[in-house]
Amino acid sequence: MRVTHLNKRYWPHIGGIERSLHNLARACARQGDRVSALVCADGPRPERRVVEDVEVIAAPTFGVVQSQPISPSYIRLPDLAETVWHLHEPFPLGTLALLLRAARRPDLPTVVTWHSDVVRQRALKPIHAALARRLLRRVSRIHVATEANIGSSAILPEFRDKIRAIPYIVDIAAMRRCPDHPLARALRDWAEGSTIALAVGRLVYYKGIDVLLDALALTRDVRLVIVGDGPLADALRARAANLGINKRLRWLGSIADDDLVGAFSSADLFVLASVARSEAFGLVQVEAMAAGVPVVSTRLGTSVDVVNVDGVSGLLVRPRDPSELAAAIEKIASDRDLRQRLSNGALERAQDFSESRLVRRYRELYEETADLRS
Repeated sequence: MRVTHLNKRYWPHIGGIERSLHNLARACARQGDRVSALVCADGPRPERRVVEDVEVIAAPTFGVVQSQPISPSYIRLPDLAETVWHLHEPFPLGTLALLLRAARRPDLPTVVTWHSDVVRQRALKPIHAALARRLLRRVSRIHVATEANIGSSAILPEFRDKIRAIPYIVDIAAMRRCPDHPLARALRDWAEGSTIALAVGRLVYYKGIDVLLDALALTRDVRLVIVGDGPLADALRARAANLGINKRLRWLGSIADDDLVGAFSSADLFVLASVARSEAFGLVQVEAMAAGVPVVSTRLGTSVDVVNVDGVSGLLVRPRDPSELAAAIEKIASDRDLRQRLSNGALERAQDFSESRLVRRYRELYEETADLRS
């Protein structure tokens, strides 16, 4: 089988979509499928590389507007015989490219993974919605991570008959807890016996790190480690200083996957404090669960609420509520038995996202898509 993915970027570019795409692509490649990813380069030169048996072809890019790469040559998709095209939305450039190709070949076998609607980019949102609706009328199948994605979307409900729900694949084994990891030991030494809460993600508005900092200021004897970087880094550091919590806070910036294992291995709990539906799944909370770390996450009406099972793998709280978030953190920090029970539940829940349980379902989706167009 041949599968060609369309997305803005590819791993190791940091992002939940890029990580989930890579996990899926290499899982299918391991099954003997020929898998490619057509993406946008970081600069004006085209690139071609192979990442764990996945061919990555990057089109020249001349800047970014409204979070979207400017890559005119991307819309000229290559002629690939007998491939299933798999678009990862929201990606208007890819949407347009597939629409142009479908106009010449109406039987084009296409799957669209709907990660989320366009949420914040006001100028882009109506343009993308119009293009996406045209494409979704044509495609064979629409994929979502959970049924929650349908109700949280302004577009998907009208295409319900085409939708198939399959969770994202997560590399569970790679995040297995390693207490003797050097970073884990260093962070525990720094914490001096205090509870360690961990947050991982880009420092952007929808991750709610500002709310998490406010919550930390309301807790006692809790240390917070933040992994990630982004445009709000300076503002968040200033906020932490104003709150007087710098001594209980470590900023690690962007780190390699091996060190990410060390960060997870140091943590007593993981916090996903996201505040907007741009956080459609929260892949990183599954990685935390794979390390046996209980999760505190926010109720957003997206798959985030489904992935973390309240009272089983962690706790769910209202978004933008520092007091409730602080109370949930304190609850796990202060109750050893609860923490152990949630840790066990997190380990078990993580298995639901393993490659061994899910790759067959994705390959069946591709086969079904190809058969519908043959």
